[in-house]
Amino acid sequence: MPKCIAIRAVKLVEPQPSDWPIAEVVRSNQAVEVSDLEDRFGAFSCGPYPEPLKTAMALPITPPGLDRPTAILVAGVSSRLPLDDVYRAFYDLVSVTVTSAVATGLAHEEERKRA
Repeated sequence: MPKCIAIRAVKLVEPQPSDWPIAEVVRSNQAVEVSDLEDRFGAFSCGPYPEPLKTAMALPITPPGLDRPTAILVAGVSSRLPLDDVYRAFYDLVSVTVTSAVATGLAHEEERKRA
């Protein structure tokens, strides 16, 4: 059974320590590799493999027309695959797909408000 990791609230207006680089992703609007999961949370495994996760990607979800992300997607990186350009492109596609879904949801919500 995978271990769930909760993210504490992050105040973006003032610097503070955080388990995840959420504020950095919001400020830069760029994906950030988090490569020290064992130091942050101890060894744990998620999914079908026994190897512990060592790396994750924090991805901004920024719908068109917005300057800042509306969400940050944190996705684990397989311990069995190198985080090369092809694997990073996969995370880019995940980010684009989730961003599109969020944008569609926001558009539906705006349309509902107008109706």
